[in-house]
Amino acid sequence: MVLTDMWMPVMDGEALVRAIRDAPALRALRVIAVTADVELKDKFASMGFDDILLKPVTADKLARCLTGDGVLFGEVFHVKDSRQRLTPG
Repeated sequence: MVLTDMWMPVMDGEALVRAIRDAPALRALRVIAVTADVELKDKFASMGFDDILLKPVTADKLARCLTGDGVLFGEVFHVKDSRQRLTPG
């Protein structure tokens, strides 16, 4: 499992998830975007993310995201089938 910020100095989250999805040995990893950018939430599936965890991250939000214990609308977004769209068939 990988939790990544979207905005990093050397490689942004989109480039990181693309590199993970392109690597056969890593492709099955669950990748969670951690961001405050709610405007991009609809684009995360096409980027390859499995879930989006909105900042500020709390222990409760993180636990719910990691265990899949329901969706906290406005805080955790579960992206369905993102790997299936990006994995070569």
